[in-house]
Amino acid sequence: MATALWGVVSLNGTYSWTLGVPVRVELARGESLVEPIPEVLDLTVRTDGWSLMSLLVARRVECVLRPPGHGGAERSYLLTRNELLRNIQTTVGREQLVSIAPDSILMRLGPVETRRVPLRAEATIETKPGFQVIGPLRVIPDSVLLSGSSRVLPMIDAWETEHVRLTDVYQPINRRVTVSDSMPGVVRPALRTVRLVADVQEIAERSFPDIPVLNRSTIRDTSVRLVLQPPRITVMVRGGARDLSRLSPTEIRAYVEILEGVDTIGVAQPRVTTPHGSHFSVVAYSPKQVRYLWRRQ
Repeated sequence: MATALWGVVSLNGTYSWTLGVPVRVELARGESLVEPIPEVLDLTVRTDGWSLMSLLVARRVECVLRPPGHGGAERSYLLTRNELLRNIQTTVGREQLVSIAPDSILMRLGPVETRRVPLRAEATIETKPGFQVIGPLRVIPDSVLLSGSSRVLPMIDAWETEHVRLTDVYQPINRRVTVSDSMPGVVRPALRTVRLVADVQEIAERSFPDIPVLNRSTIRDTSVRLVLQPPRITVMVRGGARDLSRLSPTEIRAYVEILEGVDTIGVAQPRVTTPHGSHFSVVAYSPKQVRYLWRRQ
């Protein structure tokens, strides 16, 4: 009983409290902010405990800014302390709003234009041991239409998603991510979410025996031919297990570049390539060197 009575007496008292108030800007059609403004204002309220408790529980408070629209060239609009307080939408009376910080906001407004730019994924992906992200991260769609200040937009070459961090990944990724809203009021992306796509596979190695070694250099004298020993090598390739299972030995190239009349050492080191655009790596090949000689036909 005493506790309840103390609570009633306390709520009847007067208190000061500072809370963060989100800012919402409503602009006329064809206008945009040229520079960002604070997203949150610190509002100090002095009221009775009942009203304060209701305010903190309901959180029905925001600052709505509606600058008059004129269109055309850039212009500035200064909002003073009293104007900011007048634009606070809340359940308590205006006389109970004590202070606000910052106590003024300079809004720079200008005309709007649109521009389509590439969209990039911002993500950190940590796979389980033995797994790896194969190839680049992709977003679908891979571009986004931006609308915003005609002064700012030409300086933007690309846009990003909000950063996501994924851990213990062991299978392909296909999930929704949020498009960044890093310049609210200044630049607005037409998309809110996009799909983040990444191929994740278990890492494996596969041996490819009998890969022929070719000479890429031109032989001018048709009466001689180049003899390689051995003419074939064994190549070890590393990559995603699924991709490796589909890799054909004919897609692996081993070659030397031995010039007729120039290269006379008798030993050459082959170079090995995998299909263009693939994500394989050559771990090793054997033998490391091949012998060669010129034989007249």
